[in-house]
Amino acid sequence: MARIKCPSNVSSITLSTSGVLSPDAVGIITCTAAEATALGSSIANINQHGCATLVDTASNGDINISVPAIITSITINAVVYAVSGAATPFGKLLASRVPAPAASSFLYQNFLLVNG
Repeated sequence: MARIKCPSNVSSITLSTSGVLSPDAVGIITCTAAEATALGSSIANINQHGCATLVDTASNGDINISVPAIITSITINAVVYAVSGAATPFGKLLASRVPAPAASSFLYQNFLLVNG
């Protein structure tokens, strides 16, 4: 099993393999080694790209975010964002843009491999 630290404004993440995972009291989810590997190509390069990646910014400041393909939805600040399936070099796009304050916190903290 692997443990991954989530951004503080993420209350759940849905993976295509194991379904909904909710962070514990300190923001850590536990997933399988295979799931960590699927997330890991981005997490391993956290200093360069991060697991979640800013793709572009709309004129109103909302952010288009790409996440690893294993993620099917993610809840940020109590709003569920589905993954649209549109491929990017970093994974797949969220179906809708995330407001700048929520996106900034999410992208700044990003996901970190704790162990696994």
